[in-house]
Amino acid sequence: MLKRHRLPTVFFPLVAVATAWFGLPPRATAQTVSLKATSPALLSPAHASKLTDLPNVLTLSVSNAAGIYVSAVFDYRFEVYNVTNGMALVSSAVVNSGANTTTYAFAGPFAYSTVYQWRVRAELDSATGPWSTAWNFETPKSQAGP
Repeated sequence: MLKRHRLPTVFFPLVAVATAWFGLPPRATAQTVSLKATSPALLSPAHASKLTDLPNVLTLSVSNAAGIYVSAVFDYRFEVYNVTNGMALVSSAVVNSGANTTTYAFAGPFAYSTVYQWRVRAELDSATGPWSTAWNFETPKSQAGP
């Protein structure tokens, strides 16, 4: 007769490891999806890009999501995190859809030598779609004084 062994619960440590390995915000490891749509595809700034100047405004751009069963015009929630400052959420904004792509003018705050992470999801009324992958960009090192 085979004995049944209770396996240890390893889900929560794996979530922590996945969060650390992939650089995901803690909120990105678990999500509730109530909108049957694809996730938006991030376009720019490219993943792991290094900015040459500290911007006043940085335009984040995505290719629009598509409804899985029906077509719809979605709104898009853009989230930006300060990775250098412990994944602090610095912006969460809902933007109306563009024709094929949607853009968000992220006005900071920006700091030198800082890594930021951004992600996007489609929303319709109170329904939310899956988050996109998360991409990073980095601001330049501080300028030397005169």
